[in-house]
Amino acid sequence: MKKEVYDKKLSEYIYSRTKPIFEKVLQEKLPSSMTTTEKKFRIVWRPNNYRRQMEVREGTKTLKTTITTHYSCHLPMTKEEKPKVNYTPHTNILSIKNYNPQITIQYGKNTLTGIWSQRVIDGKKQVFLLEGNNIEEVTSLLIKHKEKIERKIDAALIEFAKKFKIKYPYSSPKHTRSEDMIKGEEYLDNLPSDMVIHDTYFRKVYKNQVEFKSGKGEEHSAIRVKNYIKNRCLEDITPKITDQLILLNQKYDMNIDVTNRLVEQLDLHLSVLKGIDTSFKTFNSLLNKKIVVEKLIGQTQKGLNKWI
Repeated sequence: MKKEVYDKKLSEYIYSRTKPIFEKVLQEKLPSSMTTTEKKFRIVWRPNNYRRQMEVREGTKTLKTTITTHYSCHLPMTKEEKPKVNYTPHTNILSIKNYNPQITIQYGKNTLTGIWSQRVIDGKKQVFLLEGNNIEEVTSLLIKHKEKIERKIDAALIEFAKKFKIKYPYSSPKHTRSEDMIKGEEYLDNLPSDMVIHDTYFRKVYKNQVEFKSGKGEEHSAIRVKNYIKNRCLEDITPKITDQLILLNQKYDMNIDVTNRLVEQLDLHLSVLKGIDTSFKTFNSLLNKKIVVEKLIGQTQKGLNKWI
């Protein structure tokens, strides 16, 4: 048997013996602590001061006066629903508060800005309870709420521009500022109530509230909340993952030891077979020589018989 054929069969044999062992290890279920959560994951969340802005062509003073007059006259709305108009000459900014529910429009020199204000209920800003069976479900809800608010702001900006024939050929609305408050995360909730923090990504200026923030050109604060929650949960579960990896590694090492011993036995077996093969070849060689000698002797004897 040629060496390459023998090596291939040896390799196939080792694979057939070790494959079931490794498959068994890999198919073993992880402990329930790593795959399921008995308690739902939840946070309390409040969006605030979401701002979206678009560039527009510079408006005339006449246009801003027309807008002011439009909202100052009697409109078929209650006092609470009616937009409140305010013009600041030194900044040249016209503000229409409550243009749409929870949305203020600011018309500057060459910008339109939409500002989201969270609804106030019983003197406190409305919050949302986001809960799910895992982190992905909760952060997905957070992003869906964030995107819904952004769509409402963008729609209000486009509607306002079309209503007063304000041209906006330069860009679509973009994020310029946002704040997101969360509660229900152990580390943040346990910060001392009298502690004040001003960080690059979040701040704590109220007694029991932490707000993530972002500005123009920066990552949205809701995305920062999402990343923070994921990172914190990863920190919590890392020791459990490490334990499982150690356990898996121990099983793997044990199987490697078994495989190594198997290979050693196969090497020994191969060496014995090679020895036997060599012996057979030597024996066959000697046997052939004996036959040749016997033939020679036989022929010699025949030759001698002729002379007898």
